[in-house]
Amino acid sequence: MTIDRRLAVGLAIAAALLCGGGQPASGQAAGRTWSNVMYLGGVEGIRGKSLDWDNKLTIANDKISFSGKKITFDIDTKAVRNLSYRGHQHMSDGATAAGFAAGGLLGAFVGSRVKATDHYLELEYVLADGSPAALLLRLHKDNQQEIIDALHAATGIEK
Repeated sequence: MTIDRRLAVGLAIAAALLCGGGQPASGQAAGRTWSNVMYLGGVEGIRGKSLDWDNKLTIANDKISFSGKKITFDIDTKAVRNLSYRGHQHMSDGATAAGFAAGGLLGAFVGSRVKATDHYLELEYVLADGSPAALLLRLHKDNQQEIIDALHAATGIEK
């Protein structure tokens, strides 16, 4: 194959991908998936929580999907009405214990000053019958901003 022919084939492939040729047959983007997400409740018909970090959250242009060991649900991105993020700071019990072990009472005092932050995301949406609903997720510190940005992009809700 000549260099010109290889260049033409490469450009054709790149153009096909840029024009949507690389998307699934359904025409919707596959979305992006994160682990390290907890489900704390709120979805209609689902009882319980998923309090371990071994869950998957997928955000695509058409839906938000959560899958865990016992809990799985999808929400249409067009149904989402509001996103609300809250960071909750609290004392780190582990740092207090480690400080006490390392330096006695002074170490415990220094360790008790260490704060950890829990990241919560409330997603308000409407059900098929038009009634309001909401769910609460706990996000990991390593992926919380990426997930929030992806939700804003997929739902069209401004920050």
